[in-house]
Amino acid sequence: MFGSSLYTGYSYGVAPMLSFYYGERNEDKLKKMVKVSLRVILLISVITVAASFLLTEPLVSVFARPFVFMLITMIVLPRILGMNGIWLATPAAELMVFSLSAVTFLKYRKRYGY
Repeated sequence: MFGSSLYTGYSYGVAPMLSFYYGERNEDKLKKMVKVSLRVILLISVITVAASFLLTEPLVSVFARPFVFMLITMIVLPRILGMNGIWLATPAAELMVFSLSAVTFLKYRKRYGY
């Protein structure tokens, strides 16, 4: 998702310039912008892949708990609330994660001095 956001942001930022150079028929600047864009996309790709390999364990541990809460709420809430339960599953899961984080934060604040 993070990589996708970077690609999207870059694309939105560079699109007006590419369009302008194309409309202006400025092939030199257009070619240069395309080369720079390919390098930026390659760099984002390499960083994303490297981060995926290097940070797999920490990322999985961070996202595992919200995923478990999401599964619970996706199963339980629709049975209780019907269609509204489906829509409320994500906010409920996020609220559960927030609550657990707040409790953990408060529990360990003296130990870690924050």
